[in-house]
Amino acid sequence: MKSIRVGFKMAAFAIVTPVTWLVITCGVPFIRLTGGSVPRWRARVFHIWARVIARALGMEVTVEGEPPPSPFLLVANHLSYVDIVLLVSRVPCTFVARADIKEWPLFGPMVPAGGTIFLNRDLKRDIPRVIEQLKVPYQAGVGVVIFPEGTSSNGETVPPFRSSLLEPAAQGRFPVFHASIRYETPEGHLSARESVCWWGNMEFLPHLIGLFGLPRFRASLVFGSEPVINGDRKQLAIELHEAVKSRFRPVPE
Repeated sequence: MKSIRVGFKMAAFAIVTPVTWLVITCGVPFIRLTGGSVPRWRARVFHIWARVIARALGMEVTVEGEPPPSPFLLVANHLSYVDIVLLVSRVPCTFVARADIKEWPLFGPMVPAGGTIFLNRDLKRDIPRVIEQLKVPYQAGVGVVIFPEGTSSNGETVPPFRSSLLEPAAQGRFPVFHASIRYETPEGHLSARESVCWWGNMEFLPHLIGLFGLPRFRASLVFGSEPVINGDRKQLAIELHEAVKSRFRPVPE
C-alpha cells in the first residue's frame, strides 16, 4: 500500500509540475503583450499548483487568523520545503529561497517559475541584489514570504531571526506580517520532525519519498493579528521572532 501511495504522489508531481511550468512559461509573453502583471500571473498559477500538490500529498490544513491582504511582506518559521506548498496553497505569494532549490527533483522546475527570488547564502554580497529584487513583486501587488531563520529546523523551537532581508521594511517602515507553522503525522507513523520537517543533514530525495509514503499529515498555519513596524532592522527581527514564537507550538517528536 505504501509503495502505491509513493508511486501515485510521484506521478502527480511528475504530471502537474511540468504542465504548470508550461502554462506559466507560455502565458508570460501573452500577459506582457496585454499589459497585465507578470508577477501576479505567476503567483496565481503557483497558487493553483500548490493547492493541487497539497491535496496529492494528503496535507490536511488548518488555518487560524486571517492571511494578510496583498501586497504584503510576511515572515514565518521554517521547517521544510513543504512550507512553500502550505503557504502558497493558502494565499498567492512568492518567496526568497536558497539557490540550490532549482536543482531539486520534482520541486526544482516549479519554484523559479513561480517567481521565487533565489539567495546564495554563501555570498554576503548577494543580499543587496535580493533586497532590490524584493521590490518587484511587492510593487506589483504580490505578497512576499521570507524565512528569516536562514535555514529549516526540526520544529523543537524557533531559532533567532536574521535581520538582513528585513532592511527594506525597516527603511520604509513597512508593516511586516507573521505566521507560525507546525506539522503533525498520524499515530503509528514517523513523527513530523523526521518525516515532514527537513533539517540538518537530511538528504532531499530519500526524505521526499518518505513524505510521499505518509497517508496524510496535518499542517497548522497561524497568522498573527497585527503586523510589526520598526525602523531598526535588528529590532524588527527581534520583535517578529517574539511574535512568531508566541504562536508557535513545537512539532511532536
